[in-house]
Amino acid sequence: MKPLFVLAFLILILSTAFSFDLLSELSYDIKTIKLGSESLVFLPTFFLDEVIQNKFREEHPFFIASFVNDLDEFDFLLLTLGLSGISAYNDSYMSFSIIESAVLTTFATYALKFIIGRARPNFTNSPFVFKPFNLKNEFNSFPSGHSAIAWALFTPIAEKYNKLIYLIPAIFSISRVLGNYHWTSDVIFGAIIGYTFGKNVYINKSVP
Repeated sequence: MKPLFVLAFLILILSTAFSFDLLSELSYDIKTIKLGSESLVFLPTFFLDEVIQNKFREEHPFFIASFVNDLDEFDFLLLTLGLSGISAYNDSYMSFSIIESAVLTTFATYALKFIIGRARPNFTNSPFVFKPFNLKNEFNSFPSGHSAIAWALFTPIAEKYNKLIYLIPAIFSISRVLGNYHWTSDVIFGAIIGYTFGKNVYINKSVP
């Protein structure tokens, strides 16, 4: 229920805090989103998932990884509102981009989690265990929500200010593998979703 609450709250913020024609903006952005063939780069990692996970399964993650892995949906909501609020002072379109990217990515990510139903590495030793249309957390591994939303939030900021900012969502992604919450392919595809949505929204909104 938490993801639904967060999504509803973000949509409420979009509909009340901005004076744009929201339906037109959202409709246009959704139509222009395209996952190209390069997004299939994650497929080979399916066959490396078990090898990579076995490397970290018994290791203790770094402090930063523990911090990231302790974040829940409410923390991401606060992060979204914080980044959007800071941006609103000098760029309302950037603020809009951050929230819109988070909304679209949250919807897409949790829809895929439910449809695919992949088992998490801390639940099974095999990366090929699936129970589609499952709401249980143990089968919500693909794609990684932490990874997807982090990339969605920071991509518009990185594109506008400094590409080094991409290190932040990269740390989020790596932390999910180190913490044994996700397979490598989960975080890579999550990153692809978040980056694609964030970059698309940024390009569409960069010129008011």
